[in-house]
Amino acid sequence: MKLPGTNHSGIGIILTDDFSVKTKIPIKVNPGDVGGPSGGLMFALQIYSQLTGENIRKNMNVAGTGTISPNGAVGEIGGIDKKIIAAKNNGAKIFLAPYLKPTKSVLKVEPNHKTNYELAVLTAKKICS
Repeated sequence: MKLPGTNHSGIGIILTDDFSVKTKIPIKVNPGDVGGPSGGLMFALQIYSQLTGENIRKNMNVAGTGTISPNGAVGEIGGIDKKIIAAKNNGAKIFLAPYLKPTKSVLKVEPNHKTNYELAVLTAKKICS
């Protein structure tokens, strides 16, 4: 593509881990049109529900977001405010949002840093009041 404001062309490269998981118990995951890492937590919870046979949602409309690493650690995502609005518009009563305590180095660069959880709470208060 042509780089904006220049006569130069560029190419974008994204590095990803490519791995697969095989289980003794069959698991069905059909993400449909969903893509990207921010659905990792919700996919993991759905798989957990399939493996255990538990209705962990207790028949409630639950939404959420968060990346998930191979060791199960949940990470933050971008645009959580928009995801809160979309969840409310689709009838979600519960929203799961990651919380990662900001490091001293993050707070040094961004003193007013808000975690995903804090942004989610602020957005929910705005749209639900």
